[in-house]
Amino acid sequence: MSNKQEKMTAFGQFRILKIGTKYIQAELIGSVKNYQAQLVKNAVLSDIEIGATIFLRVNDQSTQNRYGTKVQFEPIELLTDQAEIEKYILADRKRVAEIYIQAAQENLDKGWYSGDAIDKALFFSASHPTYKPINIELRHRRLRGETDFALDFRATLPH
Repeated sequence: MSNKQEKMTAFGQFRILKIGTKYIQAELIGSVKNYQAQLVKNAVLSDIEIGATIFLRVNDQSTQNRYGTKVQFEPIELLTDQAEIEKYILADRKRVAEIYIQAAQENLDKGWYSGDAIDKALFFSASHPTYKPINIELRHRRLRGETDFALDFRATLPH
């Protein structure tokens, strides 16, 4: 997160690795990849134990410089209600799905019928109920494109 960008409130699933005096070292469990992060130690995290997996609403205090990004969050609320946790997880999946769907549609428009963006778009759109029709459309476009490419390629072969 750049210093110039607006800081935002976010949701995260964290696995506690180490508890220090000022910060708690944790692993942010992401949709695609896990990240090392620091949680500011405060009253919200007073009863946390090493090895616990927790769900938090946090303020993003990450900073970026020429050496990399320091991923740091200030906990606002510890989430324990399963329905609320599922709501946040579904919203996170939707956000990730939108990114990959847009990239996949751009790739298909360019004539690229395979690749990481398309595979991840199919994966994330399948796991979100809103994107089931888009998932089906992506699958059909991919199959049509591969079939059209194969037919065009065969036509160029000498008989």
